[in-house]
Amino acid sequence: MKVRYVEFDPEEIFNFLDPMNITCWVAFPEWHDNWWNSEIVSKRKLFGEIWMQEFDALTKHFSQLEESILKEGILSPISTVTGPPRDKFLQKVLDVNMFPPSTQGNINDVVYTHTFGGSRLTIAKRHCLQIPCIIYDFSDNFPTEPEVTSRNYTQWFKSGYMWASTPPYVRVKQHSHLKEGQFTQMNDNTRKAQQTASDRAKKKIYDQYSVS
Repeated sequence: MKVRYVEFDPEEIFNFLDPMNITCWVAFPEWHDNWWNSEIVSKRKLFGEIWMQEFDALTKHFSQLEESILKEGILSPISTVTGPPRDKFLQKVLDVNMFPPSTQGNINDVVYTHTFGGSRLTIAKRHCLQIPCIIYDFSDNFPTEPEVTSRNYTQWFKSGYMWASTPPYVRVKQHSHLKEGQFTQMNDNTRKAQQTASDRAKKKIYDQYSVS
């Protein structure tokens, strides 16, 4: 597997990190068998919308991020992967049902968000912005694109990131777009806010539909 740098139209990337996808998958295991049923998809979309509203109310994450991107552009690449869904260490292959049915027949061609960048992709789609990516190219779909290594990664990541010895190699130290405050990196405050947003969104889904 090589790490490559590629720029994409945002519609070419499946946003696995969108809260209607991985966050909702964790929150509602009872939906897994019917994940792409139209009724479940509608509930997932609503969950994702509520989650983003709640998380933004707690952290101003999406508001500040959108303001920064529209003013400064996207400051660093997002993290993506080719092929089947993988765990946070890029080791174990996860349930392919997490991906849209239209992609499951050609799963090795899928490019999806992983580790960081889901919020930036959401904003990029909203404003039709090209988005820079590093790709953990397990499918070897981009052999001619620049390789990202420990020696040159700072060419694309100016600050706030580090290179680790094991996958995922590029890791966030501080969010490039969020300069100040307690939610500028993945810490206990951020994790607590994420869980609170999930709990609130899940409750609102149950309250609205009365049943799961």
